[in-house]
Amino acid sequence: MNKSGAAIRAAAPSGTRIAFVSGNFNIVHPGHLRLLKLAADASDILVVGLNPDSSPGVSVPSAMRVEGVRALSIVDHAVLLDIGVPEFIAQLRPDIVFKGKEFENTSNPEAKSLQAMAANCFSHRAMSSLHPGTCCAKSLP
Repeated sequence: MNKSGAAIRAAAPSGTRIAFVSGNFNIVHPGHLRLLKLAADASDILVVGLNPDSSPGVSVPSAMRVEGVRALSIVDHAVLLDIGVPEFIAQLRPDIVFKGKEFENTSNPEAKSLQAMAANCFSHRAMSSLHPGTCCAKSLP
């Protein structure tokens, strides 16, 4: 069952920190695991958004990708995105968004949504370091 970002936020108790990570997740590899663990450790609820099959770079069918991410005990919600990432973020209103290493030097379409919500955004450059990402210049409290 695919929950909307708004439904996930509404079900979260007040004061709950929600982290969001999105991507293709064709095959969950050690880089994904480090990023997801970092996001889970920084939050109370970890939501992972998986891009639809029509997205560039997707090579594994969505059902298999969602199943692989849902199998991870650190992931609270794995959602196949049927709307754009910025729109899902606007619904979810996460406290923190984590981006993979490949997004360190690119513009992020969700930047405006995050800045409007005063959310934090981080990229993951090394196994255990947090670095402010390009979409928000904030530090993890």
